[in-house]
Parts: sequence; C-alpha cells; structure tokens
Amino acid sequence: MKQELIDNLKSGLYLESSNHLLTWQIPFNSLKQLPNPTIVKQSNERTDLIWKNEKILNGIAVDLVVMRRVGFFNINRRFNYAMAYITEKNFEKIKIKLDNELGQVGKYKKMSDLEYKYTWELSHTKIRLIKEDRFGPYWTINIRYKALWQRILK
Repeated sequence: MKQELIDNLKSGLYLESSNHLLTWQIPFNSLKQLPNPTIVKQSNERTDLIWKNEKILNGIAVDLVVMRRVGFFNINRRFNYAMAYITEKNFEKIKIKLDNELGQVGKYKKMSDLEYKYTWELSHTKIRLIKEDRFGPYWTINIRYKALWQRILK
C-alpha cells in the first residue's frame, strides 16, 4: 500500500505529469486556470476539461476528463469526479496495480452479462474500473470524492 497516494486522495487527485493536485471541491471554473487542461467541449449544457497524457494514481497513464454539467440556476459546480477511458489490454494491469497500491482487493460486481466493475472504497474517495457495453465494449476508470453525508452514512 502506498500511503502517500491514499493521503493525496483525501485532498484531491494528484496529476503526476503536471505536478499539480486537483483539490476536491475546488470550483470548476478554477480548474480551467490550472496547468495544461484542454477545453474540449463547451456548450450551454456542459463543459469538459481534459488533461492529455497525464499520469494518476502512481503512474497510470490516461487522458483525464473532468466534466461539468450545468445545474439549477447555473450553479458553479465543484470538482468531485474525474474519469478516463482505458484500453481492454490495460484494464487487468490497472486492476492489479490498484489492488497493490490501495492495499485492498477491488470489490467485483457483475452488472450484466457484458458489464462489470471493480470498486475500491477509501475514507474520502471511491475508485472504479468499469467495463460497459453500448454499441460495443469500452473500459473506464472513475475517481469520485465522497461527500460528507456519504461518509457519515457509511
């Protein structure tokens, strides 16, 4: 288990290539000012920021996506979720790496005959590796900050 990784996840998601911590609950518009994001899609409904060729979670290479959907009264949402598409080939390697880095085996859940996920729950963060199928299979890694009420109810 890598304690530094777990400690970082309490505060945010560390971007290893950019050497910057995306702090949980930072206003989304503040993320645009941080090093290296590319605004990929901006519309009335959502904005996507992508950090290309980034490394997260002790060396996992991804194009990291942080998305903001417009809510009620155009509220400036805060950062609590990031995701990346990964390859089928890397899925099992990343699963083994996360088991080792987080000091626990990911909890397996079958969602359907074609879909399943592994989940690692830490005190402040939930990480998921997911295989989904919509017009063909795809694989993602999702990192979510757990809100205070989610931590209390656990």
